[in-house]
Amino acid sequence: MFFDGVQSDRDAGIRWTESAAAQGYARAQWSLGVLHENGWGYPQSSAEAVAWYLKSANQGFAPAQYGIATIEDPLNDAAVSGVQAMRWLRSAAALGLPDAQTDIGDIYEDGDGVKRDYAQAMVWYRKAADQGDARAEGNVGYLYLHGQGVARDYAEAMRWFRLGADQNDAVNQRHVATLYDDGKGVKQDHAEAARWYRLAADQDESEAENSLGLMYIDGQGVERDYAQAMHWLNAASDQDNASADATIGYLLKKTWAFRATAVKPWLGFAKAPALTTRTRSLMSARCTPGATASNGTLSKPAFGSESRRRRETKTRAPGWPATGDERRRRLSIM
Repeated sequence: MFFDGVQSDRDAGIRWTESAAAQGYARAQWSLGVLHENGWGYPQSSAEAVAWYLKSANQGFAPAQYGIATIEDPLNDAAVSGVQAMRWLRSAAALGLPDAQTDIGDIYEDGDGVKRDYAQAMVWYRKAADQGDARAEGNVGYLYLHGQGVARDYAEAMRWFRLGADQNDAVNQRHVATLYDDGKGVKQDHAEAARWYRLAADQDESEAENSLGLMYIDGQGVERDYAQAMHWLNAASDQDNASADATIGYLLKKTWAFRATAVKPWLGFAKAPALTTRTRSLMSARCTPGATASNGTLSKPAFGSESRRRRETKTRAPGWPATGDERRRRLSIM
């Protein structure tokens, strides 16, 4: 593999990084911290990672400060206290690192160790969102959606969700879909909702997979297609989506026509459908679909607090470091 005409050689890259770090180069010191934290090129060691992060952080390098604040340390051998982590997180945020700013926003929104303060959460989210951070853009949209810290404004929520969605962020794409689906902030358009759900579902966003499956059942925005419905509901169920679990269980137990017309042709079996272990377990459970109305029709879950959790799907502005496996991939050119 070549990068700008130079053949990739990880071992050589690590040696050069070690040399630069030994000379006090902050970015190289941070890079060694990333390698030690992930066990890439070295035995995994949170303590060694923090030692290198500290060398870099003390020179004012924000990604290293953020690395100390967010290090994964299951053995607690890095000896970073909560107070120290918060101090480094605030320092990185003050230096303009969007991830740190968004994390502080999360802390104020959740009331995690501080008094819950949606207005302060918005302040920090906006700092990151104004740098184009998709995760923060979605969080700003969410606060506008629910009127937390600001007056409720569906159109403004859509504007922020679209900014994140246009960066191909799956959670924001699902939010855009939901607003089109509900006709909040925009004219209701089920076809457009289905298009956005599909964009998010193609990135394995489980809530979008679940909602898309329900649209195929209802024939809303798409042509009714039970095979496609079961495909997307199963995809969501495989990610432990409770609404999809309940809907599958309900359909398989209560709707024999659905089983005959959807499951069997989709799986290509002439006899009883051979389902995944997870789906078979749903058939034996007492399931009532979380999104089923009293008349038996299906509708998508309400736009509630379950929709916003984004720590598992962080999206960063170009140029800023990632964490964990994303860091490792970012450094694979070394």
